[in-house]
Amino acid sequence: MGLGLFLFAHLRLAADADEELASLGLHRTHHRILHLAARAPGTSVGEIIGLLRLTPQGIQGPMRRLIRDGLIEQRSAERDRRKRQIYLTEKGAKLQSEIAAKQYERILRAYEIAGADNLDGFFRVMLALIDAGDAEYLKYNHNSLFMKYQINMP
Repeated sequence: MGLGLFLFAHLRLAADADEELASLGLHRTHHRILHLAARAPGTSVGEIIGLLRLTPQGIQGPMRRLIRDGLIEQRSAERDRRKRQIYLTEKGAKLQSEIAAKQYERILRAYEIAGADNLDGFFRVMLALIDAGDAEYLKYNHNSLFMKYQINMP
């Protein structure tokens, strides 16, 4: 039953974003890039490739489209000019915020239904399901989650 719950929860959360994305001719990969750029400005293209399990070729089209549409911009890193870092533009931040608001609303309703006493267990289950590298990314970029729930790395 757990796998089915994850499947349908994922589909519902994705659907919250799909309509807005489709109206702009964008897809889930575009949304995932926007999400990572919003959560960790300056994330490198290489890091995004790794986090999203894409190939360099697989990210080129979505990145070009996001840049062309003025949703993200690439900057060279100060320490290593070869490293390209991704930042949301004002337009990209607005779009990401609108999409995320729908998803956060759904998640917050679920938290309220589950009750605060159950959130720690939920986060522990989710962390146990993800790769250690992804947990490191979350710990670095969302440290308040780890501190609030005193969650240790798996």
